[in-house]
Amino acid sequence: MRFQKGLHVIAILAIAAASGCVQEPKRVDVSREAVTHHAENTGEANESNTTPPTSLAKTGSKALLYQKDFRQDKPSLENFQEGVSFELSEHVEDFFTQDIAEKVQNNMEAIVDHDAAKFKQNMLSENDIKANMDWLDYMDGDGVKFEFSEVNEISYEEDSKRIQVVVTFYRNINHKEIEQGAMTYSLLKDKASGAWLIALMD
Repeated sequence: MRFQKGLHVIAILAIAAASGCVQEPKRVDVSREAVTHHAENTGEANESNTTPPTSLAKTGSKALLYQKDFRQDKPSLENFQEGVSFELSEHVEDFFTQDIAEKVQNNMEAIVDHDAAKFKQNMLSENDIKANMDWLDYMDGDGVKFEFSEVNEISYEEDSKRIQVVVTFYRNINHKEIEQGAMTYSLLKDKASGAWLIALMD
């Protein structure tokens, strides 16, 4: 009885195989490139997360073009170099255009040069100029020098339709002390011209 039942099951399987009802399991190949790309985007490939993603990474409504951890070492007067130590144009991709890169670069150079007129360029509105000038007036002063040392983030916030560029700076005060800070540039699209302009510096 048990033997006959076994033959019956074998016969059913043979018919199913012949009719194509039984399929081979699909093999899923995960390429090394895909794993590396995922690891770069999640920070698994580099513990300090200093490698920029090769394409946009999404976090909620935020599209991340570039991200680098803030430096933890203490800034020193000996290593200070006045100026802007990087070119934002090297990060031009997707939503971050050459025009936007030049506007932010121009503003950092204005801070280094203590040039108020240049600083006001590429601002979204008169109110934004006033709000951001307060920041420049607070940070400016005799014997104060700036170094913008690195880019930490370039992102696009879809909900607020805002592009943000985060940079690290050093503020050298009379060659006696040095402060480290971060500046976040927020850019919005001007409704009249369609150009991306600096709305807020924080």
